[in-house]
Amino acid sequence: MRVRHWFIAGLGAALLLFAPAVATAGPEEGARTAATATAGERTAGGPRMLAYNASSRFVRRPATVVPFGNGAAVSTVIGRLTATEGDPIRWRRWSRTSAYGRGTMWFNDMDPSIAEGHWNGYAATLYAHRVVQGRYTLMTLRTQIDGEARTWNLRLVKLGFASAGKSVYAWRTVVQVPSWRDFRSAYTGDDWVTILESLQEAIEIGFADVGLIADVEYLNGHAGARAYQRPRAGARVLQGTTVRIGIPVYD
Repeated sequence: MRVRHWFIAGLGAALLLFAPAVATAGPEEGARTAATATAGERTAGGPRMLAYNASSRFVRRPATVVPFGNGAAVSTVIGRLTATEGDPIRWRRWSRTSAYGRGTMWFNDMDPSIAEGHWNGYAATLYAHRVVQGRYTLMTLRTQIDGEARTWNLRLVKLGFASAGKSVYAWRTVVQVPSWRDFRSAYTGDDWVTILESLQEAIEIGFADVGLIADVEYLNGHAGARAYQRPRAGARVLQGTTVRIGIPVYD
């Protein structure tokens, strides 16, 4: 951290933004969903969808979508949970521009582990759009858990490796970038170094709450430095993106 004895220009109001937690993969081998790899995959026309995360398998009207995880360890399943448990996704629309379906979103409580955990199901909707090279590249998932609305915005990305000679793709969560001005120092004293440290901590925590990494730099306002933030506030980026922030301060 680059801290100097300058007064902070324009700290802005404090506003913490939160994003829904995304179910994460655990150590299971994925046996419960392997049985559904081909079940219900229809051959009707239209774009294809990545049905299983971290794979090269694109299908039409999949009975099951596994949107998170590494392709082997699975903690979230939409549609059929196994070949005999759960109903397939009911696709109401599957067109050249978008797809819309309803199904059950299953979450593993991972107690005591994913392999031995219990699956709980909730009604969910899927909306896919932005077709590129015959594939849906954006997808929104919505459900309610104990009365709380949950939404995930996903983007199709190509991973940097191949499997059996085929490129591997994955769904990655997209979040909205907050502004550094939404956060302020919790410190109320007059020690400038502590103020700057407290401000940086507030920014880093606020950005981490939405799955982003804040890289804060303090600039010499007397030298004409201007505040910057890249990517800009309001942009939609993948979780894990580093946001560069420059804040002018004065002595």
